[in-house]
Amino acid sequence: MRTTRFRPAPLALTALLLALSSPPAATAETLAPLAAAETLSAWVPCGGVWAVRDGVLTQSEPWVAEISHQQSGHIYLQQIVLRDFSVSVEFRVDPSSPGVGGAELLFGATDSQTYDIVQFSTQANAVLLAKASAAAFWTDLARAPQVPLPRGEWQAVSVTVTWTEIVIAVNGKEVLRAHDPTLTAGRFGLGSSEARVDFRNLRVTGEPVPREPPFRDLGGRSVKPDFRVVCGDAGAGGYEAFPDVCRGANGDLLCVFYAGNSHISLPSAALPRGARIAAVRSRDEGLTWGPAQIVADTPWDDRDPSITCLRSGTLVCNWFTYYGDSPAPEPGKPIHFKELWLATSTDHGATWTAPRRVPVTPDEYWGATSPIIELTDGALLWPVYRELQQPLRVWSALLRSGDQGQTWSGPHWVDEGNADNDEPAILELPDGRILCLMRNNAGDSMWESESHDHGLTWTTARKTGFPGHAPYLFRSTDGVLLVAHRLPATSLHWSLDDGLTWTGSLLLDACIGAYPSLVALRDGSVLCVYYEEGEGSSIRAQRLTVSRTGVRTLPWAAP
Repeated sequence: MRTTRFRPAPLALTALLLALSSPPAATAETLAPLAAAETLSAWVPCGGVWAVRDGVLTQSEPWVAEISHQQSGHIYLQQIVLRDFSVSVEFRVDPSSPGVGGAELLFGATDSQTYDIVQFSTQANAVLLAKASAAAFWTDLARAPQVPLPRGEWQAVSVTVTWTEIVIAVNGKEVLRAHDPTLTAGRFGLGSSEARVDFRNLRVTGEPVPREPPFRDLGGRSVKPDFRVVCGDAGAGGYEAFPDVCRGANGDLLCVFYAGNSHISLPSAALPRGARIAAVRSRDEGLTWGPAQIVADTPWDDRDPSITCLRSGTLVCNWFTYYGDSPAPEPGKPIHFKELWLATSTDHGATWTAPRRVPVTPDEYWGATSPIIELTDGALLWPVYRELQQPLRVWSALLRSGDQGQTWSGPHWVDEGNADNDEPAILELPDGRILCLMRNNAGDSMWESESHDHGLTWTTARKTGFPGHAPYLFRSTDGVLLVAHRLPATSLHWSLDDGLTWTGSLLLDACIGAYPSLVALRDGSVLCVYYEEGEGSSIRAQRLTVSRTGVRTLPWAAP
């Protein structure tokens, strides 16, 4: 039994996987099944750890994912350049894969940053077709949701390209047909995203064409996302998550987050009052952060806080409390529900009022993942969602306050006929419209809706065209609308027309935690905070430069 392992290195290509004679003038089979392969010398690896064993090509590094082309788990055929072609292959995603669990086919690649890509996401049970370029590693072309792709089982897939038409099939059934008018001849590759993936029985038929200059690996695979740790341990068990950041009236940055000992931290001997809401402060634009302080700590699992600074200078922190299967908090109350809470500070976050439960939504399943916003007319809007179990149904809504949060009315439903939209985020646009983006648990696309009457009524939701969890909306001074979100991993899209169309995505980090938040820095850049999922999770921060020509990450200056 022979096993060949390969870690990416500068190009060193010596032989073809299978010798090719002079390329035929017409369509002909150009590659036999992988079972004939014994080495990787025919391939250009661009990230990951690849090996051939018993006719199976394996990428075994579970965390690789594209991060603005800085890191990927791709491998390309060295010399075969194709125009019209058909490819079939079987893949199997290891059940222990941590995130997207994506097997990928790449084609039309002219270098390691420019290609079309089909991703078979076993996490979302969806097929995604996208285009990559040096400017944006992922621009959606088309998606097919609800395609069963169970992990641990071999899946037979095929892609057929005829001129600009792309046809994708899974287990013999066509699932997606789309066009890419910019598609050109290029190299073929395989890949993975946040997954250990096996490939076998690869067969490509097509028309080889010459291509100059030679394929280029543009490198950067060893570069890691340049982030700062905002808080690694707030003293409640070492698990920090769900951050939100704002600038206070005194100019400080204040970041609030969940502090517990696991993803759900109900009261226990180790943590008698469950998880708490904590905050850290930065006085140097996010370069360094002070020690954690407690914002709120009810006797239950306080989670997913958000923070906003009103024009009066008052800070408002909102969150929800999860009771799980613990005993009822008060006699006669039901169990296993969520309730909405808030606290305020008038001294820039030095002290906070006692937690106050919002009476509009008691004793039911209500959650919130985004901050309250203050409209130009002074009203406050709080994006929330209602949840019902067995089966899961979720609806987004707005609570409204005309007295600076003392009382609340609603709920005002965003799309009451749609039972799969939650984790809403809202933003008031310069023309007075309010935009709302929402999570869709089906996994194919987030929802988007608008209000033209200050949040009282909303348009029927439409799909953005890309998936995401816990979106966060931010608009730059020159009119670039950003939405940061989870899925894939920690990502970001942007719009130059206030949400009518979107560009991206820019993958900021391979970690799957996300629940991001954005705030403007004094130098014109944007700070993005998010979290890494898993034991010992911490809060991270990156800097972005944002303009109408694009969005990219920025390095940190020394503190």
